[in-house]
Amino acid sequence: DSPLVSVLVLNYNGLVHLPECLESLKKQTYPNYQVALVDNASTDESVVYVRRNFPEVSIVQSSKNTGTAGGFNFGAKYAEGKYMLLLANDIEAKPNLIEELVGKIQEDENIAICTGKMMRFDKRDVIDYNGFKIDLFAFPYAPGHNEKDQGQGQELVDVVPTGTLLLIKKDVFQEVGGFDDTYFTLGDEIDLWWRIRLLGYRSVIHHNA
Repeated sequence: DSPLVSVLVLNYNGLVHLPECLESLKKQTYPNYQVALVDNASTDESVVYVRRNFPEVSIVQSSKNTGTAGGFNFGAKYAEGKYMLLLANDIEAKPNLIEELVGKIQEDENIAICTGKMMRFDKRDVIDYNGFKIDLFAFPYAPGHNEKDQGQGQELVDVVPTGTLLLIKKDVFQEVGGFDDTYFTLGDEIDLWWRIRLLGYRSVIHHNA
């Protein structure tokens, strides 16, 4: 079962990151996905570059920069897949990223969100993100952040996702009304997670993705 995945790469003046990001998405092993650049009114040559070098990538252009929350909401209107993979433009995806995330989210019908472990771009053996947790005072923290990867955190399964890399069921995203635009950026994914969690859905991390 390989349902369509709509990959939304959010971009604002990120030309320097796009070659590696989009090249890595071309190499995905998953057989059924489409990629769209969601451009937040960039003033660099991002859109021109993608049109010339990645003609298979759809381009969705906003007339203004609405941050991560508004940008992904805007892009979601054009997503056709059962799942949406929301990505920052500075992600270099492993070839099996989509395949692994889809496989994980399909393990349990109550899973609405699946994220993956991310490593530092400049230090590939150092953890950048291995799942967020929420402390007693509702403050998010990231176990393993900036630590050398030694397999720690494998016990973390149900976590708060990061908007940098987030696979989500489109129907659940629509059910909760998407992101809250008033967050603009930072904290928007935590708010989304909280509202989805209140509906009884799970958000998990797949450490092999």
